[in-house]
Amino acid sequence: MATTLSTPAILLLGSIKPTDKGDYLESPSLADKIVECQPFESNYWAEFESTEPGSLEESAAGARLDKYYLLEAAHKVHEEGEDQALWSRRFTEASKEMHGDTDEAQAVTLINQELSCFDVIADTRQKQEALKAIYDIYGALTGLSSDSVAEELNYSEEEITQFKTELDRRFPMLVEAVKLAGEAYYTSAKIREVLKGALTKLGDENAKWLEWTVTNTEGKAMFSVNPSNKTIDIPDERPDVKTKEELLGLLLHEVGVHAGRAVAGYSADNEALAFGLPGYLDFEEGLGVLCEFVASGGVVPDKLSDRYVDIALAHGVNGVRLTRMELIDLGIQRRIIRFQGNATPADIDKFEIEVRVHVNRIFRGGTGRAYLDEEGNIKAQAVFSKDIAYFLGFPKPASYVVEQLRSGKNPKEIFDYLLSGKFDPTNKEHVRYLTTVV
Repeated sequence: MATTLSTPAILLLGSIKPTDKGDYLESPSLADKIVECQPFESNYWAEFESTEPGSLEESAAGARLDKYYLLEAAHKVHEEGEDQALWSRRFTEASKEMHGDTDEAQAVTLINQELSCFDVIADTRQKQEALKAIYDIYGALTGLSSDSVAEELNYSEEEITQFKTELDRRFPMLVEAVKLAGEAYYTSAKIREVLKGALTKLGDENAKWLEWTVTNTEGKAMFSVNPSNKTIDIPDERPDVKTKEELLGLLLHEVGVHAGRAVAGYSADNEALAFGLPGYLDFEEGLGVLCEFVASGGVVPDKLSDRYVDIALAHGVNGVRLTRMELIDLGIQRRIIRFQGNATPADIDKFEIEVRVHVNRIFRGGTGRAYLDEEGNIKAQAVFSKDIAYFLGFPKPASYVVEQLRSGKNPKEIFDYLLSGKFDPTNKEHVRYLTTVV
């Protein structure tokens, strides 16, 4: 039987939240979290060693240990007098152990697909100059060929329609809120207003939703859901949403999936399902992206490939390895090409703000600096690989839902099950656990 000890929770993302200082990053919450957790290192181990091998409890205790040692590595990266290159390497390897690694062949495939698309849409001088800059950044990678190793999605338009019909039926208050929003461009303030109204209507169906609040955390730049304090954070610094379809997809992902699965766990009086069974995240992020995909009419969001490719390039792909500042430049050039029409200097300033948010996520926990060898090549930089979950996770729920539909189940019962808590229905231990509690 697992031993339950008094140990502080390890809130990893909050502890390594970066502050952009220009050419480097700081993690202002990190030192305090390490001071809080270090005295309990032996307790984390005792909890792990007391669990039954192969159990969910063992996975949960192991995940706490992984988070603790990742925080330790992050602290060493920032600590003066330490070998920052060494600890940057250790941080990166620890993150790969927790979140998985990128595949060089897959990254090259995505880069080739991106360049093929950009070759077509770079129809102005400004965009052609941006495309040339991207070719220069990618360097030797542009001459490589590779077969994709991504799982092919096999679905019909009818199945996408069934997904969308079920999501519209299940979340009419989100659909209606977006319709009534009016504008074609949505600031964080507007999204908070839209969501507060939708939460009230969700509360009419399940009073647990009324326990949730919409917040605006200063210094943050990403939409986030926190099941522990029941908040949905939409900070002012988050990039604006540009279309109704994008807004609906965002709300379905963050509110319908992330918050909705937590609400289901609380409704079942089960904190494990409210906070997430060990290893649930890849499937849940994929399910959220599937909702965005369906809301857009079957368009895969650019952020999936951008996050995967940029993390791969930070790790290194076929000898090409980019620093944080090089990835920021790459991201700005991408935005210029994807922009409708020619971008003004004000647009480009805005692109840089948005791209920095994206790239800083990749270097969370580290300083954002690259450490070079004697020949000027990158020998180490601290890279946080969590965001590959969006790309790796997407095919899994898409395939799962299609498989369930083709087996004769209807969309309602499929989504009743998927939204009953934070778990992965392709994980046998998770499925076994649900049969004992639901």
